[in-house]
Amino acid sequence: MRRSVALYEAMAIAEFREASGRKAGVRKELHERAQSYAAALVLTLLFMGATLPSPLYVIYRDELHFSQVTLTLVYAIYFAGAMATAFFLGRISDEIGRRVAIFAAVAISIGASLVFILADSLEMLFVGRLLSGLALPLASGAGTAWIVELCEDRCTAASLSAGAILAGLGLGALISGLLAEYSNEPLVFPFVALVSLALAAAVIVWLLPETVKVRRWSEIALRPRIGVPRGSSSALSRPP
Repeated sequence: MRRSVALYEAMAIAEFREASGRKAGVRKELHERAQSYAAALVLTLLFMGATLPSPLYVIYRDELHFSQVTLTLVYAIYFAGAMATAFFLGRISDEIGRRVAIFAAVAISIGASLVFILADSLEMLFVGRLLSGLALPLASGAGTAWIVELCEDRCTAASLSAGAILAGLGLGALISGLLAEYSNEPLVFPFVALVSLALAAAVIVWLLPETVKVRRWSEIALRPRIGVPRGSSSALSRPP
């Protein structure tokens, strides 16, 4: 009788431990998934700054009286800044950490918004757009890498990153257009909203865990690296 009771208690304890282990595993999975979605939200909020000024160019053109060629140059300087940052600082978050890199992107984005708010000349418009171009690759490189590191499933991470970027690009123009249409200050309120969203992104970033070992400033290498990751060259050279 005692053996039966002891066996029953042992089985109950084993089942309890197994159930507790499953619950702990589910909680851990949900926690990791929430972190990866939070990183994707940060990417969305920061990518809104890429397209937010676009619906406002018509207003700027009427107020500052510049030509279509000048408008093309405004777009060009944005992409020039983005390409320069991507080439020289695209992997900087591997050196200084994901959090610091995105904080830098947030600071530059807020600076660009303030320039746009105060813009009363074509030169300030160029400066604001250039700063926007500098911020985007910092956010993109650090954000996409962070999502991959926080999400165990790489396929899910790729979908999250792509979805976050596309959502940010679409929402930026949508919110800007709505605020420009229905607010009294069409060249102010969109950028005030962008500053608020950038600050919200900074709060989320502060709460997320760092996933890379931050190097000392004396060890940081900014030299661009062009090449194929190890283990990929054979797959790329393999005939289809």
